[in-house]
Amino acid sequence: MTVTAGCRDPGAQGGDTIETDNGVSVQSRQPSVPRPTGRRVQRAALLRRLESAAEPLVLLVAPSGFGKTSLLAEWATTTDAQVCWLSCDESDGEPARFWSRLTSSLAARWPVVGSDAALILERPSWDEPELVDALARDLADLPAAAVVIDDAQFAEASQRTLARLAQHLPAHVRLLVASQHNPVFSTSRLRLAGVITELRAADLAFTDVEVEQLLELAGLGREPVDGRRLRSLTEGWPAGLQMAVLAMRAGGDPREVIDALASTTQEASDYLANEVMNRLPSDLAGFLVSICVLDEFDAQLCQALSGQDDARGLLGRVVADDLFIYQVDLAGERFRLHPMFAAFLRARLKSLGGTQFRDAHLRAAAALQERGDRLGAMHHAMAVGDMPLAAAILADSMHTILEFTNAQEARAVARAWLARFGDAAAEANPGQLLEFVFPLASAGQREAEGWLTKVHQAHPTLPPGLDAMAHGTWTAYYNNVGSTGPALEHNRLARQAADAAAGQGPLFPMLAQLTLQEVGTHLLAADLPAAAAALQRGPAPLSVPLVDEIRAPVIQAWVAFLQGDLVSAVAALDLAGRAAAGYDAVAHGIGQIFAHMIQAGIHLERREHQPAANLLAAARAGARINGRPYIQGMVDTWIARLATARGDRAGALASLAQARLALAAPDDRVRAQFALEEFRVAVALAPADAGGLIPRLPANTASRLLQARLHVLQRMWAKAGEILAETEPVTVRERVEWGVLRSLAAQAADLTRAHRYLRTALELAQPHGYLATIIEQGPAIAALLRSLPAGPGLKPYVDELSVRAEAAAASAVGPAGLLPGGLLSDRELEVLRLLASRLTTTEIAGALFVSANTLKSHMKSIYRKLDVSSRADAVREGEARGLI
Repeated sequence: MTVTAGCRDPGAQGGDTIETDNGVSVQSRQPSVPRPTGRRVQRAALLRRLESAAEPLVLLVAPSGFGKTSLLAEWATTTDAQVCWLSCDESDGEPARFWSRLTSSLAARWPVVGSDAALILERPSWDEPELVDALARDLADLPAAAVVIDDAQFAEASQRTLARLAQHLPAHVRLLVASQHNPVFSTSRLRLAGVITELRAADLAFTDVEVEQLLELAGLGREPVDGRRLRSLTEGWPAGLQMAVLAMRAGGDPREVIDALASTTQEASDYLANEVMNRLPSDLAGFLVSICVLDEFDAQLCQALSGQDDARGLLGRVVADDLFIYQVDLAGERFRLHPMFAAFLRARLKSLGGTQFRDAHLRAAAALQERGDRLGAMHHAMAVGDMPLAAAILADSMHTILEFTNAQEARAVARAWLARFGDAAAEANPGQLLEFVFPLASAGQREAEGWLTKVHQAHPTLPPGLDAMAHGTWTAYYNNVGSTGPALEHNRLARQAADAAAGQGPLFPMLAQLTLQEVGTHLLAADLPAAAAALQRGPAPLSVPLVDEIRAPVIQAWVAFLQGDLVSAVAALDLAGRAAAGYDAVAHGIGQIFAHMIQAGIHLERREHQPAANLLAAARAGARINGRPYIQGMVDTWIARLATARGDRAGALASLAQARLALAAPDDRVRAQFALEEFRVAVALAPADAGGLIPRLPANTASRLLQARLHVLQRMWAKAGEILAETEPVTVRERVEWGVLRSLAAQAADLTRAHRYLRTALELAQPHGYLATIIEQGPAIAALLRSLPAGPGLKPYVDELSVRAEAAAASAVGPAGLLPGGLLSDRELEVLRLLASRLTTTEIAGALFVSANTLKSHMKSIYRKLDVSSRADAVREGEARGLI
């Protein structure tokens, strides 16, 4: 028997698995509505108060054991509103973690809610007003709905933002928040504004009538139990009443239980819990103590902690006896203990002395780590102050695959460790601190800068090995916010320190990638000569086979591809592929992401758009898991080039917007490169608009070649010739583009000279199989190719180019195919393609120059025609139908 309320699931939210927009399935720890078992006291008056509350925010504040969870769970079964439920835990003290969990819960309950918020939270920096606006907009589109946040005391850092969210909610959506402590925001101001209604401990205490009902349900209605005295002694505290009833049912004389409760000098909760525990069979009592350190558990975890082969049977007995246990999933396999009872059990475990409490946490850490739940394992390691274990959990993947299994999880683990141990470690163990700062730096997170500054203040002069580690972490940070100058300087200092540390002991494994970090910085600024020179200088001071044999050759292949040397690029990629056979594949590793991009780029050069799209989608999914913003930006830039090749200007500009958003502090060189990519889109798809972008362009060869191409398209031959005459192409691609543009600019005045330029360019391009680079320089290329006298060695290549050029000139994008429910219009196709981006709906509306309401209408039409109910489903269906 229990005094708490059982419930049905109000809408089947909170499943075990949530699928993200890119199709990656991640384990969800969001529980559904708790489901106590057994009969319970119905609290009709309180349920009516909850149901009739007109304010958008309902706040329940009372100490543990006052039935907040039970009341809200019972209300969730009786209300007509659709309900989403989130139970907070200690990890929610970090705002990004809390809002990510809440957004995932909302999306699991209502697929149309939370996609914009999730995108905002993925960014290296995000702002709370933007997040609140996105959630409020989505919730406003729902019918009568309620969001329940239980145990909100764990999310104090997010409570003010929750209050702001409540103030933005429409009348038909409510936020119900339960906490053991007063919130950090002012309730009086919200009360005066008509925003909040409150239920406190006095409201939640059992009445005399409810105590009598409780005794009746427990089968004690005919016993000589003084209900009024029992209520007076417990002050109506539901948990105290529950434990008293359990003690009586277990064989205790009712009068003795009440008398003991009145005379004991111990806390009532300790006394009553002891009464309950002392009357349990020894095997069941021992089982409960052994699993009490777990926040949530199933039979497998219980077996790992208790060592009992019959853990499933013992757990079943705990459930059957209603021993302060909640079911937290729909399948009835995962549970949690009431926080008050769990606290009592943990105190009892500590009282046993020795290492039993510590050993229980370490067993929990091992079991969770084996499941891949590094964050859960980290919490248990920190609960007993085991800093080496906490460090080992995160370092496990960094030291083996030189990646994080999941960047978002790594950041959560790092933040949890830093919050607990960071300040002390800055003084006592800077090396360990830097290992935990590195995941944040690699994601461009601003707090990394603060921790690195603390290390410098505590240790102005570090030993060479630690100095290399510190500068390498600074390099990662500046790379991933887009600040190329500081990144290169810290990379130089890191290499210098690593050289000085040679032979003095092991170095941080990530330092093996210093050369690749430098190359990446040069690529951000589109400085290909500097990137190639960095590769030629040789490996980083630390040699690691994974880097030397796989990642370095792949990056070398990428640089060769960008230079236009496709033959060398393919050879380097093949070399890395053969070496990779000896290693476990890491789908989100740097090597795999760039391998996908090289292959996609070659398909784009061959004008094979669908294979390129598939590879870039895989690269984007890998980049999101990898978590490095500068890599995400590079992938999005090439997705923009794919969209340009397909004639999708809005999609190209949206992908470029994503690339810019990935970097929190891009410097002038990086911003100039984004301007150049935007100019590339305009030249290809909107030449009339391109001229206005020229003042923002960098002064490099790629920029001059694109400007020459624009003048060729505008038939301004002399102007194009002037630019080309002042341009010194260096790479294979630049020389081919230069020759083709030179021929197009010269053909009207001197066809023989034009043929000479074109022939030289084609002889250089032929070994690499160039198609797009030649064909897409302008429609006049088809006629020039037809007229070109070519020898036998060049003629097959010229013939193929001629056929492809004429086909490109004649081709046009046709209308969408017939779909269930109607036909997707051109605008709807455009919107659908943008929905596949990482832009919020507000940003998509801006890219299309339409209002938010207009975009919403297009989205509803798309969902109806594709027979889907969410953005993610629309994108998946569009991809399956070949529309994206």
